[in-house]
Amino acid sequence: MLNPDSFSQEATIWSFACRTGLSVDNDSEIERFTWGEKESLAQKLADRINCKTHAFLKRSNYENTWGSKQDRIDLKIADNLEKVNIYTKKEDKFKEYKRHEIQIDGKYPWQPQGAYHDVKAGDFPLYPPNCMCIFQKSKDVIIPCETMAFPKG
Repeated sequence: MLNPDSFSQEATIWSFACRTGLSVDNDSEIERFTWGEKESLAQKLADRINCKTHAFLKRSNYENTWGSKQDRIDLKIADNLEKVNIYTKKEDKFKEYKRHEIQIDGKYPWQPQGAYHDVKAGDFPLYPPNCMCIFQKSKDVIIPCETMAFPKG
């Protein structure tokens, strides 16, 4: 029910939702030879709105978006070194990022500036590409990364 006239001709959609580039029929953990990308929500959006649509064929992984384990360890080390007056590097981007964090209801962290790291492709299904793919009206999906060892069917 999207009205294509409501979108700019230069519009681009970025979907970080899981498996937007797979058809709903592909529901196993292993999609070896068929991905159903032509019947996917991403392709339907690209066709309906006539715009480039970026989407994962795998589940989305948000694990490090607000900082990785290594970012947090480095921050803790730097904070401890500062407590004993040991020089630490002045420009710490993650420390600055964390400075803007607010607490919702006093306990839920929120980053008004958004993610620190990009969302990435998860591990499942096993064989589709490990990157965001590009869907365009009436065209085959563009896979901008190396992918599976099996020929795509």
